[in-house]
Amino acid sequence: MHRIITVLAGVLALGACATTPTHRIDFLNQPVEVAIARYGQPDTVLDMPDGRRQYQWRKPRTDRVGQQIIRETCRHTIYARWNESANDWTLQSRRPTRTCP
Repeated sequence: MHRIITVLAGVLALGACATTPTHRIDFLNQPVEVAIARYGQPDTVLDMPDGRRQYQWRKPRTDRVGQQIIRETCRHTIYARWNESANDWTLQSRRPTRTCP
């Protein structure tokens, strides 16, 4: 009986890993290449007045509300700071902020 419970617990744990949303990637203190590998090349890169750099990706989104189809463009934004020791931009967000729910 103990073996069956252990196997079931293992299967449930693996199932939870398989269903974990991918937007929960922790980008904090990672090089910007980590976000680019996840989302592709950003649509916009802006240097901010405070020295940070903003990376933004646009993603189309379609929702159905009753008989109506709603199409919109969501923006995913991540900020980074220059890291002298790494000689690269280091991300400051655990996950991107989004303009769509």
